Amino acid sequence: MLSSRAFLCAARVLWVLANNLYCIPAYFAYMALSAPLLLFSPAAFWRMEEVFFDWLLSMVACWAYTAGYRVVESGDDLDAVANSGASFLFLPNHQVRQRSRKTVVFQSFDLSR
Repeated sequence: MLSSRAFLCAARVLWVLANNLYCIPAYFAYMALSAPLLLFSPAAFWRMEEVFFDWLLSMVACWAYTAGYRVVESGDDLDAVANSGASFLFLPNHQVRQRSRKTVVFQSFDLSR
């Protein structure tokens, strides 16, 4: 018999799989059906694509939230996260390649303060 944790993990895997099997093909279908709009009103097409893509990202964020992960976006105060004692994964984007930004990023993890 499955424990409650194993049941929740299995249910979550099935939920994520069902989301992928439904939402991604629906996204591509909407984009294919709205492709003629790109010829007449590119701004409207790209605005609609932005909204649909944002919905897909919200779905992925929901998976992370239900798994117990906390996502901290750029501009958030990382001191609270770094000093909380909790484990966290830091994934900087491409903008951190500049030397001045690297200094700022790594200063935020200075634990000697």
